Amino acid sequence: KGFRIIGCDLDAPTIEQCSREYEEYIEKSKLALVHSNYVHLPNLNLRNIFPAKTLKPKPKFDIVLMDLGFSSYQLHDEDRGFSYMSDEQLLDMRYDRSVVDTSTAHDIVNHSTVFDLNQIFKRFGDERYSLKLASTIVEERQGTMINTTG
Repeated sequence: KGFRIIGCDLDAPTIEQCSREYEEYIEKSKLALVHSNYVHLPNLNLRNIFPAKTLKPKPKFDIVLMDLGFSSYQLHDEDRGFSYMSDEQLLDMRYDRSVVDTSTAHDIVNHSTVFDLNQIFKRFGDERYSLKLASTIVEERQGTMINTTG
């Protein structure tokens, strides 16, 4: 009855969509949506999120529920460049596109060394053939930049 829900997501369009969909709960101070990484959750100042009069003297979390995956909407949105299903317009692959000083997949694929690509594929993708894949990418981009997933 007296609980509050905080939704935390890196994806700004998801926050915007949920803000529209759950507007009545936000207006009643039952729900707050924060555009942020979940790792910042312990540092959130709840008094800046919910009206102070609705909080206990020392606000804390009673329940934390996390959805840490991608949605099919995010994976199939052609502007994001995640899908291999079509020849995407943009090779981006950033989850939080509002951060402009982060590298896109286009930057990484077109400017990284074989060594760096190999490390990325091995470490983050557990790719068995990471060296072969990295070498092929560097070889393919010699003639022209790689711009899409196709």
